[in-house]
Amino acid sequence: MTNNPETFRPSCAGCHDAEELKKRLPKRVKVTGKGYIFLAGSEKKEHFLPLMAHSAHKTSSEKVSCQVCHAQWTFNDSGKHFLRSDSADFEAWDRLITQGSSEVSGILATNTDPALEELPAMMTDKILFKKQIGLWYKGFGVRRWETILLGRDQDGVITTVRPLLDYSLSWIDSGEQVHFDARASQAGGNGVYPYTPHTTGKAGLFYMQRLRDFRLSEKVQKD
Repeated sequence: MTNNPETFRPSCAGCHDAEELKKRLPKRVKVTGKGYIFLAGSEKKEHFLPLMAHSAHKTSSEKVSCQVCHAQWTFNDSGKHFLRSDSADFEAWDRLITQGSSEVSGILATNTDPALEELPAMMTDKILFKKQIGLWYKGFGVRRWETILLGRDQDGVITTVRPLLDYSLSWIDSGEQVHFDARASQAGGNGVYPYTPHTTGKAGLFYMQRLRDFRLSEKVQKD
């Protein structure tokens, strides 16, 4: 077996597929009489590595990422809305103080508190790193963490996806004039992109139904 960390790319199969482990033993993994062991942390605490044994791993006629069956949930935060407001009307946001930007949240927390001195409607441009007029507020049409969303990556592999660039932009200046309203993103694929959720666990009872539903939806779209 080889164990070259410079050429090894971490993957689910790299630690859980017996055939892959025979070809290349990852760093911190050792083979014992009881099986493969992962050595964790500076203390190198031993953790047993379960190997893929279920027949489902060999039944698909096409490539399916591990997360399709093993993810417990994925982000469903769809319909993102970004509003640039140059207005000093902060009271309208007193129940939406928590924003996607800690800088905006801090300004709102200050400016909706009568006991504190009001800050100007300005925030740091994250490209130029200079203060610019206007605050970018963020909202969601739907924000949930439930249904596993599936799609295909650039290689055609079925994988987990999440909405990332499905946004719209609006801008209202300090004089309450609307320059543009709900201008939609030009991103392809409805702004949905493959990603790896950090919710891996045992495949549930309905992993096959998840795949069947996705393939059926693809067929309906083609028809």
